Amino acid sequence: MPNEDVVKDDARELQDKNRNFEEQMQGAKDGILRLWERNRHQQERIARLENRLQLVTWLACAFLAGSVGLFVFMTRGPLSSLQSQLAGLQATLPSLQERLAGFDRAQSSGEKKLQEMAAAGEARIKQAETDLVAVVKKLAPDILATVFKNAVYVDSSGNVGVGTAKPAAKLHVAGTLLGAARNAAGKGLRIAAGKMDPQKTSWQQYSTGGISVDIDTSSAGFSATPQYFTSLGGHTNNWMAQGATSIYQPTARGFRIHVSYRDLTAAQAQEWGWYINWIAVGE
Repeated sequence: MPNEDVVKDDARELQDKNRNFEEQMQGAKDGILRLWERNRHQQERIARLENRLQLVTWLACAFLAGSVGLFVFMTRGPLSSLQSQLAGLQATLPSLQERLAGFDRAQSSGEKKLQEMAAAGEARIKQAETDLVAVVKKLAPDILATVFKNAVYVDSSGNVGVGTAKPAAKLHVAGTLLGAARNAAGKGLRIAAGKMDPQKTSWQQYSTGGISVDIDTSSAGFSATPQYFTSLGGHTNNWMAQGATSIYQPTARGFRIHVSYRDLTAAQAQEWGWYINWIAVGE
């Protein structure tokens, strides 16, 4: 069965293959660039030849505008030479055009080959990823078995035990839990949290500018009065209120909060959506 060394060797081989493929792609790109450069030089040469041809044509037309006889007498030799050069240029022009077409075809072929190589590389990379995932999946059971050997047990009822072979609950942890909350006597503590519904918070007026509310924490199931920590929530003015963190009449089943703010009324607190967030820590 594959192990971690096999996975590393496979991954290293895939990286080497990918590197070779990238080098091949770079070589192909360099070849295409050289073709483009040669094509540019040929185009510049053809442009120069065409300019010379146009110049010769204009010169011929200028001479023809004068006396035909005098022109023939004076330019018979040069004209023949120019005509010969023109004929030579015209003869070489198809060859140059054919070479240019050949460069265009080579460029198109190179681009197509580069695209094919890129597609093949992507396919190889995807296949390598698939192979790597398959290897990891094959190794996962062995890795998990090694990690959790003699540590995690699941009985026929679906109870999971960590550190115990006889779990008595859906999750039964036996032993010292790093970071577990305990009181001064070493007894484990429970943590519960809650939030009052702003639409159902029953604020009561107890003085001018002062209101109160009773918070029910019985659903947390504390056996003794826990330590309560509170904050006041709402959509306006709650940040200026006082007393939201002061706990009154705490019991295992709840506590009371008094809040004051200017000429505060219970109706205003209800309109502003005030409510109490709480956290309790205890037995």
